[in-house]
Amino acid sequence: MALNFYENLSNDFIKLLENGDEHNIIIEVGERPVMQTFKVHSTVLCYRCPYLYNEFIKSKINNDDKIRIIQKPLISSKVFNVIIKYIYGASVDLENVESSNIFDLLMIANEFQFEELVARLQIFLIENHPSWLKLNFEKIYHSSSQTNNFKTLQNFCDNIIVKNPNLIFESNDFNTLPEAALVSIIQRDDLNLEESKVWDYVIQWGIAQNKILPLNLDDWIKKDFQILKNTLQQCLPHIRYFQFSNEHIMKKIYPYRQILEKDLMSDILKYYISPNEPISSSTILPPRNIFQITSSIISNEHATEIAFWIDKKEESKVWDYVIQWGIAQNKILPLNLDDWIKKDFQILKNTLQQCLPHIRYFQFSNEHIMKKIYPYRQILEKDLMSDILKYYISPNEPISSSTILPPRNIFQITSSIISNEHATEIAFWIDKKEVAYKINNNPYEFKLILRGSRDGFGKNVFWNLCDQKTNIVVVAKVKDKDEIVGGYNPIGWDSNFMNQYSETNDSFIFSLKNENIKNSILSRVKVSSKAIFNNPSFGSNFGNDFYMERSRLFHILNLEGYEKLIRNTIEKFPIDDYEVFQITKRKNI
Repeated sequence: MALNFYENLSNDFIKLLENGDEHNIIIEVGERPVMQTFKVHSTVLCYRCPYLYNEFIKSKINNDDKIRIIQKPLISSKVFNVIIKYIYGASVDLENVESSNIFDLLMIANEFQFEELVARLQIFLIENHPSWLKLNFEKIYHSSSQTNNFKTLQNFCDNIIVKNPNLIFESNDFNTLPEAALVSIIQRDDLNLEESKVWDYVIQWGIAQNKILPLNLDDWIKKDFQILKNTLQQCLPHIRYFQFSNEHIMKKIYPYRQILEKDLMSDILKYYISPNEPISSSTILPPRNIFQITSSIISNEHATEIAFWIDKKEESKVWDYVIQWGIAQNKILPLNLDDWIKKDFQILKNTLQQCLPHIRYFQFSNEHIMKKIYPYRQILEKDLMSDILKYYISPNEPISSSTILPPRNIFQITSSIISNEHATEIAFWIDKKEVAYKINNNPYEFKLILRGSRDGFGKNVFWNLCDQKTNIVVVAKVKDKDEIVGGYNPIGWDSNFMNQYSETNDSFIFSLKNENIKNSILSRVKVSSKAIFNNPSFGSNFGNDFYMERSRLFHILNLEGYEKLIRNTIEKFPIDDYEVFQITKRKNI
C-alpha cells in the first residue's frame, strides 16, 4: 500500500519556483513596460514541459552566470503565472481568472502540449462559462477548429451551429473554414438546414479553395470538375442526395454531375424520375431532423416569424397572423375589406372558429382595438364585441358575459439568477408603490449589461461596462446557497469621483425570497450621503454596507448608510455569479 503526499510535494515545488533558488533560466513574458520575469529550472522543464525545455536548449547564454533567457512577448503575465504554477505544482486555480484569460490559457496550454490541461480547461469553460463562449462564438469556433486537440470545444460549437447554421455558413470567414470542421457539421443528422442549402454552401466552399477555377460554370472543362471533386471528397458522402426537390436536382445537382460517381448520379436520376424502382448501389442517408412546415401558403421562415411574435406575446401580432391565415384559406374573399359583405365575414368567422376563443381581446392597446379588431367586429359574437368596447371605453364597469383570458406573459427578463417575479418585486420597490405590480405589468425593461460568468468578475470589467450608467440593479447568487442578494443604484457609479461618496435618497439593498427563504428583505438608504461609494479597487459598492470586494467575493461590512442587514451576519461571502442590469421604462405599459 502506497502512502501519497502529493499536496506537500506540490507546495514544496511552488516554494522552489517562488524563491528561484539555483535557477538557470529566466523566462520573460509580455512586452515592456509590463514585462515580467520568472526564474525557473531546466530540470523541472525537462520532465514537466518538454516544449519550453527545447527552447532552453536552443537559447544562448547571455551573461557570466550562465543564465539562459527565453522570451515570450505574446503571452500575458496573468496567463503564464497560471501555466508556470501548473508546471511546478500540478494545480490550476481559476477562481479569480476572467473568462477571456481562461481561453487564452487554453491556447497556451495547447501550444505547450499540455494534453491533460487542455482537456480539463475545455470542460471547465463549457460548464462554467457557456454564456461567454456563446458571446464570443466566432472567435471560439475558428480557434478550436484549427486543431484536433479541442474536440470537446468543437462539439460544443457544433451543437450550437446545427441549431443556428447561419452563424458559420453566413459568416465572412466561412470560406476559410478547415475541411475537418466543415465535415463535422454537414455530417450531422440534426443540422437545421435544407439539403439544397447544404449543397450550395459545400459547393461555394469547394470553389473558394481553388482560385484557378473559371467564374462561369459554362467555361469549366473536365479538369475543373476533377479539381472540385478532389477538394470535396470528404464532404460529398455526407450530402442527402435523395432529400432534394425535383427542381433542385436539376438546378443544383445536375450541373455538377461530373463531381459525383457515375453510379450515384444514375441512382439519383432513377430515384426522382422513377421512384418505384429500387436503389441498390447507393447509400440513402436518413433525412436531416429539421423544422419543416407543411403549407402551400407560408414557408418555414414565415412560420418562424409567427412563432417569434407569439413568443414575444404581442397580442396585436397574434391577431394579424390569425386574420392573415384565415383569409388565405378563402381565395374568394375580396382583396379590399371595404368590399366585404355580411357573407364574407361569415365565411371568415367559420374558418376561424377554433382560433378566435384563444385571442386575448382584453390585452390590446386602445389604438389596436379600433384599427384591428373593430373592422372585423362581424366575425365576433355580439356580446363579446360589446364587452370589448365596454372594457376599453369604461374600464371600471364589470365584464360578466365574456371570459377574460389571462394575459400572455409579456414581461421576460434575461437572467440566470432572478426570475420575472423577482424583477417585478424590484420594480415595485423602485417605484415605492403601495400595491405590488402584476408580473405582466412590470413597467421596466431589465437590460443585462454585465454577467460575471460571461464577461468576467474583475473590477476593471465592472468599471468598463457600468461606469456612469444610471438606474442600475445588481444581483448576486450566493455560492452553494439558494440565496440571492443585490441592490438598486439610481444615480450609478462614476469614475470621475473615485474614492468619493455619491448621494441619493432612492437606493436600496435587498435579499430576495425563494423556495427556501419565505420573505424578501428590503433595506432602504437611511443616510443619503453614504448611499453609494465610487471605489476604484472594488466593483459595485453600496456604501460600506454591501459591496463587491474581489472578483467572486461580496462583503456586508456594517450598518452605516442603510436601514438593516440583508443577511443574518456581517461577513464576506463567495458568489456563484452576479449580474448588472440597467432599467428603463417599457413602452406601451
